[in-house]
Amino acid sequence: MQNNPLIEEMYASIDRELQKFIDVAMSDSPKSFKEIIRYQLGWTEKNDKNAQGKRIRPLLLLLVCNALGGDWRKALPAAISVEMLHNYSLIHDDIEDRSLTRRGRECIWVKWGEAQAINAGDALCALACSALSGLRKAFSESTALAAMDSLIQTNFLLTTGQFLDLAYEKAEELTLDDYWKMVRGKTGDLISLCFELGGMLAENSTSDLSRLKDLGMKVGIAFQVQDDWLGIWGNQTQIGKSNQSDLRDRKKTYPVLIAFDQLPDFRDYWIAHNPFTDQDIETLAKILDHSNIKKTTLQQSKQLYDEVFADLSDLFTDRDTLQPLKETIERLFSRSR
Repeated sequence: MQNNPLIEEMYASIDRELQKFIDVAMSDSPKSFKEIIRYQLGWTEKNDKNAQGKRIRPLLLLLVCNALGGDWRKALPAAISVEMLHNYSLIHDDIEDRSLTRRGRECIWVKWGEAQAINAGDALCALACSALSGLRKAFSESTALAAMDSLIQTNFLLTTGQFLDLAYEKAEELTLDDYWKMVRGKTGDLISLCFELGGMLAENSTSDLSRLKDLGMKVGIAFQVQDDWLGIWGNQTQIGKSNQSDLRDRKKTYPVLIAFDQLPDFRDYWIAHNPFTDQDIETLAKILDHSNIKKTTLQQSKQLYDEVFADLSDLFTDRDTLQPLKETIERLFSRSR
């Protein structure tokens, strides 16, 4: 299915503005340093769109702005800012999780070493703040400062979510309430920021920013539950990493916690084996495959997305400008079909 022309234009604009910003901001940087940043952002491989990632966060920001009657082009500094913030978090997450691949390629820390990967992540974090300051060209100082405050707060929340994700790897007694807390910080808060900034930068919009943030959080949580499904049952080419990595890293994902509650043999095997061998992972995967966990996880993701679509109708009154945003969220759910 072809993308909506507006979505195609937004994708092209995000990539163009991102490249232009990096070229200017890193004009005096060593070529080899710039190469690492460009590699992370997916520009060093010809015709490989997978290397760039989905760019879903900046796209959502622009689509929300447009759906509320704003000029999405003015919001591009915020869009490229959240994309760089996202990529900085991915670089650090990959080091902490010891992930070997990202988007079907070697992770930064594997290719250039941990020290340079940390440095590259720090650079993208700084550049994210710098890019956001570009809002001053089209918006008031107060709006630009409010956007920066939200970005910085979200950055802190991302680290909290990652802290819980790492801490949960060693904790065997966890509940779904624990899981939801972790997911809010790990995935929900950044997408929530995109909805908030999209509303903030839609000039003359009377939308309630707190409700937009809540809607973005719901999208993020639904996205993460679906990502947990893909992390065990997804196509490795589609997800850009091994579909054994979540189990190998003892991630307390949604299907794992449901299995803890419903499958005593799964829970007992999990606790008795640490670390996991390839045989252990195969055994655990078979237990899951012979249960309803796969279906239950997908149903939970669908329920969350259904709640999102109900809220979309309440918050966005212009059906024409809403349609591209709705299409994009629908395509997110189609990842696991």
